Amino acid sequence: MGTSQLLGARQRRKRPAAAWAALAAAAGLLLGGCSATPPPFGIFDTEAGEQDVLPRWVRLEVGGEEVRYLTSNETARYYVSRSSTDHCLVVVFEDRDESWSAACNGGLGSGLVVESTAPGSHTALVVDGYAERNNIAEEGWQQLHENVLVKAGKSAP
Repeated sequence: MGTSQLLGARQRRKRPAAAWAALAAAAGLLLGGCSATPPPFGIFDTEAGEQDVLPRWVRLEVGGEEVRYLTSNETARYYVSRSSTDHCLVVVFEDRDESWSAACNGGLGSGLVVESTAPGSHTALVVDGYAERNNIAEEGWQQLHENVLVKAGKSAP
């Protein structure tokens, strides 16, 4: 075999190896993208609006870099706030002058981020999809919003 034939054979053997390496890298990127964890609160994918502002008298010490309004009922308005380290459930009570509560947690755990207890209510902040994956009614919860569960008249265990 001549020198040029020998070099041609070596190059042909290298091409399939390079093609397989490129294919493996592309598959890794695709599979990595499919297994990425979805964001815990899709509501932060939207721009903040006028209703996403807490009342001026609510002062959060942690978790207040971004705020989104979630829902309300006859007694309260519910917000989720976050910082780079914390997620908070902020409850602004409608029937009490300048009364509010906030409960924050630095982790997302199993989807139940934080629970908050106030006189006459027990509220929980949960990640997107939590209610579909758990039997909330059996546990006494009522879903007000994708991310807010309440137990009326209950106190924390």
